Amino acid sequence: MRIIFNLLLSTFLFSQCPPDTTGYQVLKDLTICFTKVESAVSYHQECNCYYYTYNIISPENNKGKIHFIYFQFETEKYYSPYDNTLPRDPNCDLCSQRPGEIQKWIPLSVVSCPEGWSTGRAASGIHRDGTDNSDIFPGTSGTFTIATKFPPGRRKLTLKPYDYDLLEYICDTYFPDSECFYGEIQPPFALANNFYSWKFDVIGPVCPDDLELFNGGGQKPDDVNLFLRYGNPTKSQTELPEGESSIEIFIYYGKTIKKETFQAKLNSIDIKNLFYPVPGGGDYVKLNLQKGRNVLVFSVDGINERGKVSTDTDRLTVVVK
Repeated sequence: MRIIFNLLLSTFLFSQCPPDTTGYQVLKDLTICFTKVESAVSYHQECNCYYYTYNIISPENNKGKIHFIYFQFETEKYYSPYDNTLPRDPNCDLCSQRPGEIQKWIPLSVVSCPEGWSTGRAASGIHRDGTDNSDIFPGTSGTFTIATKFPPGRRKLTLKPYDYDLLEYICDTYFPDSECFYGEIQPPFALANNFYSWKFDVIGPVCPDDLELFNGGGQKPDDVNLFLRYGNPTKSQTELPEGESSIEIFIYYGKTIKKETFQAKLNSIDIKNLFYPVPGGGDYVKLNLQKGRNVLVFSVDGINERGKVSTDTDRLTVVVK
């Protein structure tokens, strides 16, 4: 196993939650806006797959329970959600019951989850599937791990409280003397439901073919440039905003690279041990930089379209003010 991702922490730094704009002032009782999400990834040779781990932390100043976790793992192509080569926990992962379905979704499995949670219909999300005690309550946390063959990139993760908590609260508060049906309050309920859905930037699986990637420039013909491509940085020279001194590197490897030839240097210092090149895969690494000009040099050999070995070398400059 090789850890290839630094920890990415997504958090809303609110001293108090933003005002409720739905017209239903239930924020004080159901908010989950103080939640933090930690995400990390590792590559596992035994399954030739990536493990993505998400730690959902609900601090005590949250009021609502976290009931749904949705992953934004869409693709441009259709895939079966079930990949029988991936490790999975059958108590968490119900997708194995529907191996015939196809959808525009990255194939993945759920390796671990808290007791009482499971995937939804098509692995698009994980939800509490048991007693109310399985929810992530204020002052607690829950950790989830998924596995997939797809490399890391920037993704969104959405957390929601339990829908019926919202429904029950709106009914009890605003319709106390009459029967309250979901259909009757659908418009305001939908507003509230969307308002209480919190989105986080996390590391998650991507299909590189769906992305607009920077090829680093330099070599010709163009097929050589496809040995190394970048989701970030997106140009040969990058100036960081004032006060920033680190950069996230998203690098993607061509399917015909010779991984043993991969080289990576930062200001002439060998940093290749921070990366795990896999043909058709990718890496994410966050690098701390020195003030002034920082030079990154990546190179790898691969088989070009004519069947010959070529080298792709990219020189990227990052300026810290």
